[in-house]
Amino acid sequence: MVGSNMREQLEVDRSEAGKFGVDISQVGAAVQLATNGILVGRYHPDDAPNEVDIRVRFPQSNRSDSAIDNLRIATPAGNVPRSLFV
Repeated sequence: MVGSNMREQLEVDRSEAGKFGVDISQVGAAVQLATNGILVGRYHPDDAPNEVDIRVRFPQSNRSDSAIDNLRIATPAGNVPRSLFV
């Protein structure tokens, strides 16, 4: 599973990403879906002392190093492989 152990750094070619109408935050969000998820909110249950994070992410079976390698990024022209600009 991908997570806090993953220390690989991805570099985005901003000019290539721009050709597809994609910015770095969109790439980051896609990578987060395949790792720890995107924080969309917090909920504080009445019977709990702490807030609980609400995250959107891929199912655990789809969170892996290969999931990041195979990511497709949503662009105005459709989904494209992340390898075109990352």
